[in-house]
Amino acid sequence: LSFAAGCWGCWRDFAMQGRAPTLFVVDDDPDMRASLSELAQSVSLPVRTFGSAPEFLAAYDNDPGCVLADLRMPGMTGLEMQSRLHASGAVIPLIFITAYGDVRTAVRAIKFGAMDFVEKPIAGAELLELIHAAIQADAAARKSRRVNADVASRLAILTRKEREVFCLIAEGRNLTEAAESLNRSVKTLEAHAAKIKKKLGVRNRAELVRLAVRAGIVAV
Repeated sequence: LSFAAGCWGCWRDFAMQGRAPTLFVVDDDPDMRASLSELAQSVSLPVRTFGSAPEFLAAYDNDPGCVLADLRMPGMTGLEMQSRLHASGAVIPLIFITAYGDVRTAVRAIKFGAMDFVEKPIAGAELLELIHAAIQADAAARKSRRVNADVASRLAILTRKEREVFCLIAEGRNLTEAAESLNRSVKTLEAHAAKIKKKLGVRNRAELVRLAVRAGIVAV
């Protein structure tokens, strides 16, 4: 399975948003930038290269894909760049390139959220697999955040009373049990349930429960 074919699913998701995944290469070595750019282009992966961390940070706009960066760069290190990204709220997988002796620093980067690190010299096929995995992880994470945001926006339009009923139904209570728990009539609960389904755009209890699971209101 080729890199391009294997990543088709996440490429399609991003294409629907008008943003193709990109490999961002951040390295002060021009030869390394050229080599990594050529590697990305060999599998038709869009690539952008930057000679320093500040240059990348100034250009990055929460674009999908992954970052391949050297750990040791003059002016701002890869770890400092990682910290700045987190502080800005940007979330994108980072793969660090490290020379022998930097492994301890690379492990620290992993602890702070980097996806992986590779030691020089870099094997092209192995690196492409890591990039592929990083882009897929980014696609999955962005999709999850979109779903969570959608769920949150839908739940936000419920009134306090409707939220109470929603939670009880999601927990598995029938309308009679929910009515008893809230000290209301079944007829009132039926009216609330109808409004809840309409507001949330669900047709039945199963869809309502799935929505509650996504929102973390009930455990799987």
